Amino acid sequence: MTAVTFDSVTVELSGERVLEDVDLGVERGEVFGVVGANGAGKSTLLRTVNGVLTPESGDVELLGDSVISLSHRERARRVATLPQSTELSFEYTVEQVVEMGRHASTPRVGGDPEPDAVDDAMEDADLEEFRGRSIDDVSGGERQRVLLARCLAQRTPVVVMDEPTASLDVHRAVEVLELVHGLARVQDKAVLAAIHDLDLAARYCDRIALLADGEVTAMGAPCDVLSEENVEDAFGGRVSTSHEGFSRVSAFSDSMESQREPVHVVGNGGACLEAVYALWKKGYRVTVGAISGNDPCLSTIDSFADTVVAEEPYSRVTPESVERVRRLVDDAEAAVVALSTFTEGFTPNFRALEDASEVALELDDLTEDEAEECEETLAKHGVRVEPSSDTQERDDGALSTRDRVS
Repeated sequence: MTAVTFDSVTVELSGERVLEDVDLGVERGEVFGVVGANGAGKSTLLRTVNGVLTPESGDVELLGDSVISLSHRERARRVATLPQSTELSFEYTVEQVVEMGRHASTPRVGGDPEPDAVDDAMEDADLEEFRGRSIDDVSGGERQRVLLARCLAQRTPVVVMDEPTASLDVHRAVEVLELVHGLARVQDKAVLAAIHDLDLAARYCDRIALLADGEVTAMGAPCDVLSEENVEDAFGGRVSTSHEGFSRVSAFSDSMESQREPVHVVGNGGACLEAVYALWKKGYRVTVGAISGNDPCLSTIDSFADTVVAEEPYSRVTPESVERVRRLVDDAEAAVVALSTFTEGFTPNFRALEDASEVALELDDLTEDEAEECEETLAKHGVRVEPSSDTQERDDGALSTRDRVS
């Protein structure tokens, strides 16, 4: 069933046309992504769905009814909106902010007909421990999850999201989009999202519309829309695309051609994913390992890395894996150690780093004692670690290893 319909929608702001004859439909049960360069009209398109903007011509329909014919309360029952930014004037608790999502569905007399909506939304967004905390005391990423929970608490058939991952690190961004994608399927929601990250849009959107100068230039499956020609025309600059498994897009300049040698990452958890993703976005080929088969981030890491050496779940790093990693390190320009946890069972990996030309550490997720133990263990294996203060360009103009993952 089509939940949102754009019929020849044209929007003008201050006399300037920012959307031109947009025609598209968003089905229930799908995540529909809107991508494009800054100023392409993505946010304007979304604002017509909840009635914030009225089209100059054409119409937007929610579940068969024109948006402009619906009352504010009825719109709020049909569509929940996650804005790009929200200012809250008072020091509400996290739970109170989520409860705001129930306003349109709660009668003026009597209780909430769905009393579990707030608790379910907070659980889905992994916010239970923040329930009583002031909204002013949470980080930017946590605040975004609070606003997402407020949307989920509305229990609307349509969800509109403007840059839902803008304030999140890649690990949380993946979690949020996994959640949204699952809700679209399980709860039959129609999700319309403007997403700036083309890789994440390709991975989690069922269909994509590419906007350029207010017009839809391509629409369909990510593998069809995110071609090199389409992306280069819409964004400018040069890109490289891959469509193995799902579409991936990497932007690079002419000078980056000589910087695409592989970089090997020894790591686990969110820290490893952050490093792999940062390297991928800068155009490097990435190899990873050895990593446990039950690592919570393994599937996402695998989607961005060229090669992953993975052990069986709950197994120690085997000598065979160490030799495979050693060969990958020998072929790599540099190596990165990026750990979310450090245990003795992980240390055989360090033997493979003995001959690495450069090794950078990303240990921010570890405690001070764990980080110190990790560095001492690396030293015992003769691994030469790049100083943490080395964030400048080398004499030959190439980026330091730490620069690649920052």
